[in-house]
Formats: sequence, C-alpha cells, structure tokens
Amino acid sequence: MLNELLVIDIETVPQVPAFADLSSNWQELWQEKVAKTMPDDTLPEDSYRKRAGILAEFGKIICISTAVFSYNDMKISGLRVKSVSGDNERAVLEGFVTICNKMYGRNRNFQFAGHNIREFDIPYICRRMIINGMLLPEYLQLNDRKP
Repeated sequence: MLNELLVIDIETVPQVPAFADLSSNWQELWQEKVAKTMPDDTLPEDSYRKRAGILAEFGKIICISTAVFSYNDMKISGLRVKSVSGDNERAVLEGFVTICNKMYGRNRNFQFAGHNIREFDIPYICRRMIINGMLLPEYLQLNDRKP
C-alpha cells in the first residue's frame, strides 16, 4: 500500500515581493479578492505580505518536494526524497511532472499523500500549471474522484 504513495509538499511565495510592485490592475484585483476576508482597517500592503503566497492567483510555487518509500525484502527500508526548486515556476512544475510521470509509469494507481494536499497543494499546483499554459496530466485530473 505505501508503495502506491507519492508524498508531496509545496512552498509558495508572492509573485512580486511587495504590494507596491503590483501593477495598478493587480492592486485593484488584490483589494477585491481580500475585501471580504480581511478586517476593514487592514492595509493592502500588510494583507499582501501576509497572504499573497497562499492565493494561487497572486503567488507562485518555488519548491515541490516529493517522497516515496523504498523497500528491501518486502520491508520499508527508507524514504527517498526529491525536491525541485527555483525561481522559474514553470521549470519547477515541469520537474514535478517528470517525477510524477516516472511514478505513473511504474504504478498507474499511485496516489498523492501529504498534509492538506486536497485543500491546498493539489489545487494550487493545478491552478499554477493552467496559468503557466501547461496541460494537466491524467493523474492530476481529480475532479470526479472521492477523497
């Protein structure tokens, strides 16, 4: 069973370092996005610094780590970890797809595992792939699967 798991975790940051670095259109979009969830007295600069990295429209992925269990004589002998990181998000995503394709080639029934991946990591990865003009591989088309 554990040999069917690909454990994942992503690290995200804002697209640009500060609210002031956004174009006026993007500043307006940011203010609309957070208007209902932030207290009225919160400055856009503060809300951007705190939350932009966790919203796929305003953030980007800088690291995706993966792990698989390794076996020796039918017993778990270790955990192999591989990370793809960098400032070029498309390259990070392509590296992740390469890792997943290898896993998919060995086991078409593999499943993703990790903390909060259903609510954050997987949707974020999918959104960022679409934003980067990438096609979603079959194993990331999870819209009709039960949790």
